[in-house]
Order: sequence, then structure tokens, then C-alpha cells
Amino acid sequence: MVTADPGARGLTRANRRHGVGPGQGSGPTPCRSARHEEPDLGHIPEAGPLGNVGNVKRDGWTFLTNHGHVLVCLAQDPDVLLRDVAVRTGITERSVQQIVCDLERAGIIIRMRVGRRNRYVVRREEPFRHPLEVGVTVGQFVDLVEDGRQQSRRSARHRTDSTVVPLSRRLES
Repeated sequence: MVTADPGARGLTRANRRHGVGPGQGSGPTPCRSARHEEPDLGHIPEAGPLGNVGNVKRDGWTFLTNHGHVLVCLAQDPDVLLRDVAVRTGITERSVQQIVCDLERAGIIIRMRVGRRNRYVVRREEPFRHPLEVGVTVGQFVDLVEDGRQQSRRSARHRTDSTVVPLSRRLES
């Protein structure tokens, strides 16, 4: 609660609470609204079974970053509109534009103008940038994702078939 005392103007709650007057504080304080509540730093909630902390759910994460998602989309369809990439990845078109600029600056993609449209060429031979992925190329990554998508489609077709295929025959193919 903010006091109506005109002399208290410009003081933080902590300074008022500890009796520090104007000019006696530790310097300028950040501007805060009157309704701002100080965080309770004495209580740190315990993590739940799925990594949830307090009321915040943390089950919306994925293994790939937005950069990885955009790269996969560009590799699958070099003539795709960035608006369509935004819809497929679930991020804003502006974010996709920024990611494409990042990938272009890093030399991972080449943007070519074809008429009124762009075509994106993925430089498959480029290595991953993080030390943990030394030796992995962009092409290997894109192939891994595409192989997984194809396997997923094949297994979906198998599930919709009325015939039962023995496990040993599925492992042979």
C-alpha cells in the first residue's frame, strides 16, 4: 500500500519500511506502479512430477528451437511463404523473418529472389554451431527430421490397415 504522505514520494517501500528518508536511500530507484507487489523471495515453490513449478505448467516445450523448426520448413519447401512457415511453426511472421535473417547471416541458408518471391537454399554441408554437435551437419539434421516424418506416415498407414503384420516382418522391412 502506498502512503499519501507527500514527503514519502520517490521512496521505495523498503526504504519507507526501514525508516530511510528522502536523500538517504541507496540511489535512484526504478519507477514502479502503485499496485506493484514485491516478489516473495522467501518462498520458492517445489517442482511437481512433470517439472511444473507452482501453478506454471511446463509441458509445452519441444526438443527443437524455433530456428530448427523454421530451418526444417525451408528445407522441405524452398518456395514456401514466410507467412505459411509462421502458421506451421506456431510463431509470428515477424519472428520467422528475424530467424530467416539469423540463418542467412550465419551462412546456413541463401535467400534468392525469383520474380516477386523468395527461394531459400539450405546449405546442407554447414556444421552445427554448438560444441556438443561437432560433426553434425545441417543436412544430417534435416534428413533425420524428414526420415522421422516418413516413418511416422508409414506407421500411420500400417495402423489403418485391417490386416495384422507380424512384428518380425515389420522389422525386416
